[in-house]
Amino acid sequence: MSREKREDRPDRAAAVLLDEGRVLLIRRTKPGEDYLVVPGGKVEPGESPEQACRREVLEEVNLTVEVGELLDDFRDEGRTQFFFRVRRTGGRVRLGDGPERARAGAENGYEPVWVPVSELDEHELRPREARRIIERAAGD
Repeated sequence: MSREKREDRPDRAAAVLLDEGRVLLIRRTKPGEDYLVVPGGKVEPGESPEQACRREVLEEVNLTVEVGELLDDFRDEGRTQFFFRVRRTGGRVRLGDGPERARAGAENGYEPVWVPVSELDEHELRPREARRIIERAAGD
């Protein structure tokens, strides 16, 4: 697993939070689009992927987490995406107070949702690699 970086596109850190056969995802809705993403976002300058993962989970879904093992990383669209297993340590699931809250509206939806891992095939999950990573983590 490579941590090679390209300066023109920030790396992304994502959190795989599993609970009783479900995974926490964010439903994104835009005109003509409805898909799911794993909570996470860009790694800021001077921040490690683990630190970014922790910050992004709080900003996006209002949870504090302990960042565990790196499940996978891969190059995607000019950046490295890091997927970490996380364990919830506090908070209540809702749209967090980060930038997504300010951008949310009728034409740009963000909704935290629990999805059974067994039903991931019924949804569009971005990036495509996320499904494999989640299913493998759920099987551990």
